[in-house]
Amino acid sequence: MRFRRRVEGGEQWVAVVQSDAVLHAAQISLGPDRRPRLGWVWQGPSAELSQGLRSLNRAHRLKGLKLTGQIERTQYRLISTEVPDVPREEWCDAMRWRLKDQVDFPLDDAFLDVLAVPQDTQLRQMHPAMAVVAQRVDFNRMALAADDVGLSWSAVDVPETALCNLSALAETPEQAHALMVFGDAHGMLVITYKGELLMTRNIEVAVSAVTGSQEARGAALGRAALEVLRTLDTFERMHSQVTLSGLSVVPPEGGEDVLEVLADLVYVPVKSFELKSWMDLAVPEDQGMRLAATPSLDELCAIGAALRGHRQALGLQSLSLVDEASALTAPPTWNAVWGLRIAAVVGGGACAVGAVMSTLSAAYDRQAEAFEADVVALRQEVGQQTVPPEFKQLSDLRAQEERQRHVREALASSILPQTALYSDYLIALARQSQPGLWITELNLRGQGSDLELSGRMLDPAQLPSYLGRLEQEPQFKGRRFAQVEMRSLETPEGVGPSPIAFTLRGQLPKAEGRLPREVRP
Repeated sequence: MRFRRRVEGGEQWVAVVQSDAVLHAAQISLGPDRRPRLGWVWQGPSAELSQGLRSLNRAHRLKGLKLTGQIERTQYRLISTEVPDVPREEWCDAMRWRLKDQVDFPLDDAFLDVLAVPQDTQLRQMHPAMAVVAQRVDFNRMALAADDVGLSWSAVDVPETALCNLSALAETPEQAHALMVFGDAHGMLVITYKGELLMTRNIEVAVSAVTGSQEARGAALGRAALEVLRTLDTFERMHSQVTLSGLSVVPPEGGEDVLEVLADLVYVPVKSFELKSWMDLAVPEDQGMRLAATPSLDELCAIGAALRGHRQALGLQSLSLVDEASALTAPPTWNAVWGLRIAAVVGGGACAVGAVMSTLSAAYDRQAEAFEADVVALRQEVGQQTVPPEFKQLSDLRAQEERQRHVREALASSILPQTALYSDYLIALARQSQPGLWITELNLRGQGSDLELSGRMLDPAQLPSYLGRLEQEPQFKGRRFAQVEMRSLETPEGVGPSPIAFTLRGQLPKAEGRLPREVRP
């Protein structure tokens, strides 16, 4: 089945994001100057989506507004690909055939939409794109929940494109921009150019880690900075024809020092992302101050998804995982009236069948009550027995093993190809910097087995202590420098002591890892 992109008119959008048992919502309209205006934000308990939509509809009348939802992180696949060599209206059909082996569910009845990436970012003659694939069952669940409240979805989005809308606001002309946000379970990094999504990455560092104790915060921010560095390295290799203007970070509440730490570890300019710089906040003052300083990831996803009208006014692409042919998203027609009449006739016959079924149901209910009484008695008997302490120890060990397994999986999933490992060497050298001694060149050859380190120093006595501290780093541990060259450099008379140039050459033992190619920063 084919799904075409829905193009909606109008200037007011309401976006909702279901997160655990809380529903977040935001409403955005456009002013006369086409500047976004945040009318209100709302959140409320929502064990089920229909319950949250009902409460939201009571608080803010949604009739006449365009409603967009957001599917959860585990309910879709975002795949980097290339634009097929067919007309734009045939992209989705061509992509179904191309991506059928890259997802673990059938694509014949799935939702699929394609977002083209700007072509002028790469040297290679190709047209990159991002495909979003989602199963129909998740849309049907959302559509039924909205229909229970008398609403329908105009669009369904994903978190990456919602944050893309926000990152695009902070772009400078002809430069890319990166946006980093920390969430309750993970962080998200998006890179945009000309308003379109170029790259995205989930970073497994939660808000609780970056707002905890000093030790835990430092470790968490170190991991986050390393993931950001690796992503930026990949961005520079893949999109070498565009520069990155900087990284905007949304600091979490209680972790305002995150910007200072990341600014010391990341080589691009780091600044705070403030909503009030890019849109008008027509919300209560206390709420506006919090949203301008420390909004949550769920709130930003709702606000970003509600910027859909702003993107349409600028002529940018918008993702829309909505089935226009579904009866739950289309207005009722005269056929619905006949459908109700037929349903009434069928309902009359069903009443007669129901009378017979109720007699059988009563007999089954009595039998079920007898079984339930037996189950209650058995539970009481089991509850009176004393549980040996070994069972609790075994349960604790199993829980500990499960936590360790999650940690190993998280670490394994965050490892990039070894081509980015030179960042680890540069970070190690930066951590062991020493006054009066500086590194000028680092060469890795033979897949990383041969290392050559060149630099300058003012006092030769500094070199042994520096090498002793450098060996504490994992990247240099076990490495022996078999050749050392030193020579004095000439300087103009009266300038000061002449610096001494040194070159160290050494090899790793054969059991150590290898880098796949020569790296010369």
